[in-house]
Amino acid sequence: MSTIGSNVLNSVNGSAAAQAAAAASKSDGANLQDSFMTLLVTQLKNQDPMNPMENAEMTSQLAQINTVSGISELNSTLEGITGQLDAGQAMQAAGLIGSGVLVPGNRVLVGEDGSTTPFGVELEQAADEVQITVRNDSGEVVRRFEPFAMDAGSESFTWNGEMDSGENAPKGSYTVSVEASADGEPLEVVNLNYAMVSGVRFGVELEQAADEVQITVRNDSGEVVRRFEPFAMGAGSESFTWNGEMDSGEEAPKGSYTVSVEASADGEPLEVVNLNYAMVSGVSLDDNGAPLLDLGGVSEQVSLGDIRQIL
Repeated sequence: MSTIGSNVLNSVNGSAAAQAAAAASKSDGANLQDSFMTLLVTQLKNQDPMNPMENAEMTSQLAQINTVSGISELNSTLEGITGQLDAGQAMQAAGLIGSGVLVPGNRVLVGEDGSTTPFGVELEQAADEVQITVRNDSGEVVRRFEPFAMDAGSESFTWNGEMDSGENAPKGSYTVSVEASADGEPLEVVNLNYAMVSGVRFGVELEQAADEVQITVRNDSGEVVRRFEPFAMGAGSESFTWNGEMDSGEEAPKGSYTVSVEASADGEPLEVVNLNYAMVSGVSLDDNGAPLLDLGGVSEQVSLGDIRQIL
C-alpha cells in the first residue's frame, strides 16, 4: 500500500438568491419607517394638549426607528456583498472536471489488468493505530494491512490488488473498512473513495417564464469559453450540467469559471437568480430551533428556505 498524498478536495461553492433578498430587505425597512412615521404623526395630532409628548420621548422613538432602519440597510449591504461573492464562485468547481477526487465512501474497484482505484482515510485527531481491511462482495477478508500511526487530517492510499494469499484480486468491486484508535480508545473515521468529476451542476431561477434564456461561461480573464444555445424556460428553477467542453470543442483547462445568465420575455429583460450545487452533509438547529443544513464545507449553513431544488 503506497501513500499518494495528504490533500483531499475542499472546493468552495455558494448558493444564494441575494439580489431578491436584498430588495426585499430594503422594501421591508422602508415600509417599517413609513408605518412608524404615520403612527407618530397620528399620535401627535391626537395627543392631549394639556399633557403633550415630552421631547425626550419623541427623540427616543426617532432614535429607535433610525436604528432599526440602519440595521435593515446594513443587512441589504451584506446580502449584496454575499451575492457578489456567490456569483464569483459559481463555477469554481469547473476546474475539477476530468479530475479524480476523494469523496465519502468505501468502495475500491479492481480492473482486469489488476489496477485499482485509490481510497482515503480522514481522522479528526491523530491515531496511534489504524487498521485497514479489504473485503470482497461476499464480505470475505481478502487483504488486511499492517496497522500504522496516522496524524489528524486525510490521507489517500493505493492498494496494488494483491490479496493476503499473494494472488491478484479478481476484477470487481471491493469494500474498505477502517478502524482507528488512540491510547486504546476508538476514533471516528471517515472513509473516502475515488470518483471522477464529469461535470458541474448549476441552476437558474426565474420569477416568470422567459422566451429566451442565454447561459454564458467565462474564465478568470473574463473571456467567453462557452455560450449555450438560447432556450425558453418556465417560471421556477431548473438545474443544468456543464461537461467542461468549450465552444472550440476542447476541454476547459483546470481553473475557476463564472456563469452568467440573461433572460427575457417579449424583449424585456427578466430578473435571474443563479443557483449553485451543494451536497447536504448534516442538519443542525439555529438559536430559534429552526433547521440549518450543513453543506460539507462547500458553503455556509443554509436554511430550508434557501433550497430551490433537490437533485
